[in-house]
Amino acid sequence: MKPWDILITLAIAEAIIAAVILAITLRLTRTPLSNRLTILSTVFLLQSILSATYYYKWEATGYGADISLPLLGLQTLILAGLVVLYDTIRQ
Repeated sequence: MKPWDILITLAIAEAIIAAVILAITLRLTRTPLSNRLTILSTVFLLQSILSATYYYKWEATGYGADISLPLLGLQTLILAGLVVLYDTIRQ
């Protein structure tokens, strides 16, 4: 599997988790914290959709591992942070 394919998969996984977090936060009672969590999950959702779009575009353009490998590390850290946020909200 090429690094770009892994990046696109991670971005799609991030979008799914962000959508689940958004659904959870929309069901919460409206408080300042829940409003911030809703905004944060919306930002994560938009960021993941844009990431997947640009990763696909850059793969089609022919960018190599010199671009995709650092992005792979960054995308993994973003996904890990989102999973921690999901775990925190779920409890």
